[in-house]
Amino acid sequence: MIKKFPDERTAIVVIHGVGQQKPFETLDSFAANLVEYMRPLYGPFTLEHRIAERTGAGGSSWVESFLRIKPTRGGSPVDIHEFYWAYLTENKITVPEVLDWVEKTLHGTRRFYRENKQLQQRFEKRRGSSFFPLTWVAWILRLITTIYPLYRLARFVLAPALPLLHVRWVVPLWHWIERNTAWVIVGYIGDVAIYTSTDEKSDNYRIRQQILKECQGLVEAILQDKKYERIILAGHSLGSVIAYDTLNRINIKANTKGGMMLPIKKLGGLVTFGSPLDKIAFFFREHTKESEFIRRQIRAHLHSFKAKPLDLQKNRMTLANPIKHKLDSMPWVNYFSREDPISGHLDFYVIPEEDNVLLDIDRFWGVAHVGYWTHQPFYEDIAKRFL
Repeated sequence: MIKKFPDERTAIVVIHGVGQQKPFETLDSFAANLVEYMRPLYGPFTLEHRIAERTGAGGSSWVESFLRIKPTRGGSPVDIHEFYWAYLTENKITVPEVLDWVEKTLHGTRRFYRENKQLQQRFEKRRGSSFFPLTWVAWILRLITTIYPLYRLARFVLAPALPLLHVRWVVPLWHWIERNTAWVIVGYIGDVAIYTSTDEKSDNYRIRQQILKECQGLVEAILQDKKYERIILAGHSLGSVIAYDTLNRINIKANTKGGMMLPIKKLGGLVTFGSPLDKIAFFFREHTKESEFIRRQIRAHLHSFKAKPLDLQKNRMTLANPIKHKLDSMPWVNYFSREDPISGHLDFYVIPEEDNVLLDIDRFWGVAHVGYWTHQPFYEDIAKRFL
């Protein structure tokens, strides 16, 4: 049976995760696999490269390229947009800076955990399970801070002996390990270190703000485009955190006089896959002192989109929250896999149980983190829910 394209004119904004991404790579992967699923169900349709002039809230303008999936048998087109941010973090952090960030993160997390032991019982513990997925993050971070320095020390000690080795492949292999280890630390973990910076005086924080400013600018420009009736954000890995933070900022703006005209009712859904949002909330957040009850509540108000309270400390006085939750009725579907240690069932956010969707991605442990892009059940579920 041939299905009909959605009647609502729909835009999907896809946001990539960490790594050395290229422009339109995310758009290509998401759109190509969505089309692969849609082809036998929706009958003939065409693909079009389209361009549109966009104007951001600050008056900046640019020409955006996007993909249009256009039906030939009724219904409205579906446009796939990409927010590309990898260029903003390229070569912006060094290996020593990443290792220093890891140490500070672990120290802050241990202190926070000691002060908020109830979090283990309230959020971390799986129903009827003794497995705590957040501990994977601690182990991974600890390995980074241990293995790489040990490798550098071994290289320093053994460097004089390397030219004396007659096995031809030893020296190239040694350099290959060093080069790729540094590349993984800077290119992948470095992105997380930059984006999760909470020091407003640092260059990393300014990069984070630039990422969010550009993402919010794109989403708002698409919202203002009168031809669209519904906009869906889809974020992979760290891109899911950017998508969440963007919606949080839009919700705050919608509570101001200048943002009241934003057509936020068009925001029709958030899709997160391979999302580390729980880990980000727990490990990589700014921690407040017990006495800072005013600052703590203000920060909670500014990060409250579909969020459960993380600070369980009692406040001497309660501050009235000026931010109304105008997007709380928006659907949010989170896809995760047991073979993907970065992802997980999101417990720190208000998501219905049926919208935390476990996928059986047939990939090795860890490799499954990139398996969503080609996993057809993933696209099938998205199409059923939103198309």
